Amino acid sequence: MENAAASFLSFSHHSIFLQSISSEWQNAACKLLISLSRLAPDIVARQLLERFPSNSPPHYFIVKAFADFAYTYPHLFLPHLKEVLSRSLPILAALKQDNLKWVFCAALGRWAEALVKCKKESKTHIPISEYSSGMHAALKHVLQEWLISREGKIRLAAAEAIGYMSHIIDTNQLNELLSRVLKGLLEMMKKEAKGEQLPVTVGLQNVIYVVVRDCSTSLSEHLDILLKEVMSHLPAAIKNESTGPKAEQNLLELMRCYEIIGKAFTDQVVSFLQRHVESKDVLVRLAVCRSFRHIVSTL
Repeated sequence: MENAAASFLSFSHHSIFLQSISSEWQNAACKLLISLSRLAPDIVARQLLERFPSNSPPHYFIVKAFADFAYTYPHLFLPHLKEVLSRSLPILAALKQDNLKWVFCAALGRWAEALVKCKKESKTHIPISEYSSGMHAALKHVLQEWLISREGKIRLAAAEAIGYMSHIIDTNQLNELLSRVLKGLLEMMKKEAKGEQLPVTVGLQNVIYVVVRDCSTSLSEHLDILLKEVMSHLPAAIKNESTGPKAEQNLLELMRCYEIIGKAFTDQVVSFLQRHVESKDVLVRLAVCRSFRHIVSTL
């Protein structure tokens, strides 16, 4: 198996990782590599790491392979996360090409998501604290540089990644960044109001979840703006619900925000929704009814 993996990676190095990033067969080869990682995860990870320099950006498909590995087989990827992070963090600021910024941003989200899934399913005994400092450094860079990128694809990946990384960083670190994180995500929701909003709502819902779970009092000063901003996007989300699965999921993520906030601030959420029951806007009234129904169904 090791010889097979090494042979495939050798082929990949010359015919995939040294080529441009546009061909379909490169994506197909990457998928084949991920399938191989199910059978020989340590071998594939080791071979990929040999092609991941510690002081310069690796090939796009090296990072994508690690991201897909983490998403597809999180418990098999997790033993290699610390090494992958240690090679990634020093080069984030040096990335100049948008495609590399995007793939690293998306990968950071996948790596954090893998850790969250493994902890939730009790598939790892490694404490999250072992990764908190690395994820904190990555989150700060994503927040400061990539969430405000002029390239929409990078901004969306950043918003979603921030949500998953918030699960990993220390509570005090999250509190320090909370105002900037919420401000950045809420501004992103406005920018993407007529675009692809789902990655932003996923990011926001994850941040709210972590704060309510670990330090709910920190959300108090942001409560009014959160309730208002979520409501401002619900009518359009309901109107677009039938346009496809992403629109359905986007609506669900928005309603989840009320559900999660309500666990710590029940009276405030109920009072806020009640004030909108008699709105002249039919979609607002429908948003209130749908939100109440969602909250009750999750009790």
